[in-house]
Amino acid sequence: MPAVFHGREKIVGDAVRLLTASDTARFAILGSGGIGKTSVALAILHNRRITAFYGRSRYFLSCEAIFGADAMVVALAKVLGLPAFDDLLNAVVTFLMNGPRKLLVLDNIETTRFVGSSPSEAFDELLGKLADTPSLSLIITCRRRELPASVKWSNVDNPALEPFSLDAALQTFQDSARCRLAGSDEDIAKQLLDAVDRMPLAVSLLGQLVHRGNSVSELLDRWNQEGTNLLQTHREGRKNSVKVSILISIKDLRKADTTQEALRLLSACCMLPDGLHLGIFEKLRSQFNNINRARDDLLGYDLVSLNADRVLKALSPIRHFVTEHYPAPQALSGALYAIYFDIAESLPIEMSEQFKQLAEISTPEIGNLSSLLRSLVSQPSQRIVDAVINVTFFESFRQPTTSLLSALLQHLEERSQWHVACLRVMGFVQCAHGEFGSAIATLNTAMELSVAVGDPVLAAACKLLAGDALRVIGDFERAHVLLSEARAAYHQLDDEYQRARCTLFLGEWMRQKKSYPAAIDHLEEARQVFSSRHKLHDFALSSQFLGNLYLDQGKYDTAVVEFEAARTALVALGHQRLLVQCTCLLAEAYRRKKDFPRAERLLGDAEALCKTCSTKAGFARIQLERGRLRRDQGYWDEAITHMGSALELYKMIGMQGGVDTCREQIRWLESTTFLPIITTKVTLHSPDSWMFACL
Repeated sequence: MPAVFHGREKIVGDAVRLLTASDTARFAILGSGGIGKTSVALAILHNRRITAFYGRSRYFLSCEAIFGADAMVVALAKVLGLPAFDDLLNAVVTFLMNGPRKLLVLDNIETTRFVGSSPSEAFDELLGKLADTPSLSLIITCRRRELPASVKWSNVDNPALEPFSLDAALQTFQDSARCRLAGSDEDIAKQLLDAVDRMPLAVSLLGQLVHRGNSVSELLDRWNQEGTNLLQTHREGRKNSVKVSILISIKDLRKADTTQEALRLLSACCMLPDGLHLGIFEKLRSQFNNINRARDDLLGYDLVSLNADRVLKALSPIRHFVTEHYPAPQALSGALYAIYFDIAESLPIEMSEQFKQLAEISTPEIGNLSSLLRSLVSQPSQRIVDAVINVTFFESFRQPTTSLLSALLQHLEERSQWHVACLRVMGFVQCAHGEFGSAIATLNTAMELSVAVGDPVLAAACKLLAGDALRVIGDFERAHVLLSEARAAYHQLDDEYQRARCTLFLGEWMRQKKSYPAAIDHLEEARQVFSSRHKLHDFALSSQFLGNLYLDQGKYDTAVVEFEAARTALVALGHQRLLVQCTCLLAEAYRRKKDFPRAERLLGDAEALCKTCSTKAGFARIQLERGRLRRDQGYWDEAITHMGSALELYKMIGMQGGVDTCREQIRWLESTTFLPIITTKVTLHSPDSWMFACL
């Protein structure tokens, strides 16, 4: 019985039910190398109901070093304890037919069955004879999905074994490590297990490496550097090395496929961490003589899986091994890069009316596109720089990240046009993260360099971004200077749209300075331009800013009208993260109107949206607004709890404005013995408006 065994309860339960029924059963356990087939077979063999049903008549034969049907008969006779006979096969069958019921496990039959490229007829005939024995139940494990037709399998519809769930992987990892993890170590362990796609053999070997004295953080770093070279406890044997286990399957594949097209297709799949989608598969068809046959071979050897969306995907350890040892030929990799460059060029990089539709098409390929670009950034070209910028902008509407951009910047010549353009984008994404201090420093550098390279458009864009960042952190004087300079520059460039965006942020600046008549003029002027140009995203932001202005003035009904207009536009665009902010503002308006039930419902709507787009800034804003709602309702302990949760979230994402606001509110609540209902707005500097600061 395996000393460590988790997460396979369903398949063991199914097997036990079949094997203890009135009729004998033939149970197949299929899956790739390292997926845990042998462990499942042994767990079934040692199950209490199985031991009670079969007693000592349970047999296990590893076929790993058995080649051909005749050798199988000899090995069976030895396992069954039979003396030498002239007709050894007849002796084996006779023994199995007589006496009590028997259970036989044949482990890794692919070694015996596939001596050459085709199944052995003699082996299939032998297996058929064993299966026809009325008192014998049979379990086989096999890397191949092509089952012998000579046997009527009891679980023929069951799919191959899948990787562990995260919970089963963590339990297996800790048991193998002989320790229990908590806190940050457990979080790092989960990252490590996800990095190896929770392949059972990899999970077990990593646990053993922890037991040898390696920390989980060290192993995560080593995995990123060493790949499958890390996943071994000894250099020999499939049970001690993931590389050995994978290599067995690849050697068998190469023997069976003389064209090597299956291996070429595998190399293409392994370049794509999120798998080869059907659309890309079809575009690669011209690179193969028979791509369908190549796909069938990979599925047959269980080197890839095919999900319901027809995506071919290899497990992470297989991907790393194949990429290192069997890279795609230049013609194939070149075709794949060309396909993904086309995807990068078609990415929507501003919130237009078509964004939602285009995003649905592009999103499934973003992980693959980012991975391919990361492999190319060390040799930058105009096409690579443009692609990285497009991906970064597109991701800023979903999950802002600078990782790909940072990797590219390391390989760009300072003060070059590419370098300046990337710095501008870096500042944009830093604002989206709420890292306004870093963003302003980045954008200041970009402004200076844009003048040096003679690019007035880039200089104006940097001034607009930096000016609004300064406005958000409260540096109003410098903000006004930069926003005014940007507007003047766009006026000279005859760019009415960008000039209106400067006007928009100047209007919000005036609202914060409580210059309400001038603010309304600026915001309305900007909104008129956005409406005429059908710029729904900017229209929504101008409505939201006007709503803020009317909140400041206590005109709550008018504020509601503006927030609802903004929400309608954002729903049409599918901009969920800004929709979260707008919904929170609408909840704030109803809270101030003392319509607490409606405010609560709106915060629930915002929370549901947050679960879809996974924005920590959104969750923080919801917790803060819930704290204010509880405060106004007189539930001060609950208010402190919600604001404390918001405080921790703001700390996590590095939004200092949110941290300061929460601390101020908590300090006031904790220090006040008599708390009146508060209706004065506490401004939370939110970076969400930065989602609109595109080209």
